Parts: sequence; structure tokens; C-alpha cells
Amino acid sequence: QDANEFLNFYLGRVDDELRHPKSTSSVLMDLFGVDQYQEVKCDECKTVTKKTEPLLGVVLSLPDENAVKTDGKAQNDEVSDEEMVDKENVIDLLDCFGSLRTTGRFVGENKFDCDTCHAKKDASWSVSLQRRPQSLLISFRRTLWTLEKGLHKDSRRVKFPLELDA
Repeated sequence: QDANEFLNFYLGRVDDELRHPKSTSSVLMDLFGVDQYQEVKCDECKTVTKKTEPLLGVVLSLPDENAVKTDGKAQNDEVSDEEMVDKENVIDLLDCFGSLRTTGRFVGENKFDCDTCHAKKDASWSVSLQRRPQSLLISFRRTLWTLEKGLHKDSRRVKFPLELDA
């Protein structure tokens, strides 16, 4: 978390220095910028609220330890203990991108405050990325909290492909 905050602070300062005083464009946003698109649809009036937020890179969550792929091997294939430990500690980068394309519901105590209905209503939401940058800055959210371990760092390794075709 601290490293990501420092990176954002540093890149913000560099961007301020590179920006021409009369320009509204950003050199760093042109190179590394992605647009996070958020959409909320009210169940009552069907109004869709849209928001686009420019970001310098993406922060990815590591997938749940139980949701990691098994590299195509069937559950009953024989695997050595060493291979099993390796599998549990390695995550594919593409699996991490699943946290960016998410959907959900605002219900119960977390209802959506609809501007059209002027009331809190049930609603569905989705988040996705809209623009591909020339170069992608990736940070990982590795801090976890569980009943068993309390607050701890997820130290699994992330495997990066040589090319990323999104």
C-alpha cells in the first residue's frame, strides 16, 4: 500500500513538471492512463448512472486461494508434493484481472441513493476498464485479513506472460 501511494505521489509530481502550463493533457496519462468505467442501474426506475475515472495504472487483487486454476490437470492426476506447493504459491496475472471486471448488487443496508427516485433503492453495478494504455502500470493488493491469520501479506508469486493481449 505504501509503495503504491508513493508511486502515485511521485508520478503526480513528475506529471506536474512535464505538463505545459496552458495544456490540459497529461503526458503520463497518455502513456499509462486507463479509464475505469462504473455503471449503476436502479431496479426501480431503471436509470443508469455512469462514471468514468482516469487512473494511472491498475491495482489488482490476488484471486482467492481456493479459486486458483489447476493448470489443466484433473483433480485426480498424480502431483508431487513439491508441484502442489508450487501451484499453490503461483498465480497467473490474467487471473488477477478478474477483480477489475466485476459486478454486484446494492441491497439491504447498502442500497443505492438514486438521484431520479430521490430515495435509496436496490441496484446492480458493474466496473470495467475502457482504455488501453501504451504501457500498463500494475500494482497488487496483497494485504489480507482472515480469522486464522489476522492481518497478513499474501506472498504468492504472480506469473507474468511475455506479452499481454487484452
